[in-house]
Amino acid sequence: MLSSQPVRTIVVSVIAVSLLMARTAQAESVVNPSFDAVSISVGDYAYQSETSGYFESFNPTYFTSDPQEQNFIERNMGVPFGWIFNGATGLTTDGSSLNPPTIPDGGQAAFIQFGSGSTISQTIDLLASPYYTLSFLLGGRQATTNRYMGQLPNGNQTVNVQISDGADVVLNQNVATHTGSPITQIQFSFAILNPGAYTVTFSGTEAGNSTAFLDDVLILTPEPSTIALFLMAGGLLCALRRKV
Repeated sequence: MLSSQPVRTIVVSVIAVSLLMARTAQAESVVNPSFDAVSISVGDYAYQSETSGYFESFNPTYFTSDPQEQNFIERNMGVPFGWIFNGATGLTTDGSSLNPPTIPDGGQAAFIQFGSGSTISQTIDLLASPYYTLSFLLGGRQATTNRYMGQLPNGNQTVNVQISDGADVVLNQNVATHTGSPITQIQFSFAILNPGAYTVTFSGTEAGNSTAFLDDVLILTPEPSTIALFLMAGGLLCALRRKV
C-alpha cells in the first residue's frame, strides 16, 4: 500500500506550486471597463437620464447637453459605451461636486445613488473557461456639510453585485461602502456551467442620498496552465483518498 505521507507531501507541493504560478488574464472583453469611453459634456457629473423628471428637476447635466435628445444610452444601445444605466446612476469626474474619492483609473467613474431601480449593467459573453473572477473598484462619497433637498449626502451605500444568464444566478454578493471610504479593489470568484451571455449588474439598495462610486470593472480567468495544475492536484487528492 502506498504510504499516505509522501502522497500528502506531493499534493501539498502541487497546490503550493499552483498558487505560486497562478496568473490571471482578462477574459471576455468588458466594454468600457473604466467608464471613460464617453466624456461628460456639461458640468463635472451627469445623471443617466434626461427624462426621469425627478432628477431633471434639480440637476440639468446629463450625458448630452441637448435636452430634446433621447437618453444617450438608449440612442447608442451600449455601443461603444457598453453599460446600461437605470435610476439614480451616472458618471462623475475626479474631484466633482459629488465628492467622490480619488478615482485612480482614467479620471471618470460611475456612481450609484439611492436604492431600488438604481442599476448599472452590461451583458458579456463568457466562453473561455468555467472559472472566472469579477474585479472592480468601489468607494463611498466623501463627507460634506452641504445639505441637498433636506438630506445630508453620504457614502453609506450597499451595492448588490449579481451575475446571471437569466436562468441561473452564478454570483450574488453585497458590498458596503461608507462615507469617506476610498476606492478599493473588490474581487469575487464564480463558476459557470454553460458558456453564453451573462449580465453583470450593480444595484443600489439603500434609500436616501447615499452614493457609491464604481470603476475598472474586469472579468478575469485563470491561465490554462493554472487550471491544469489545480486539476492535477485534485486528481492526486482523489488518489490519496482511495489509498488510505
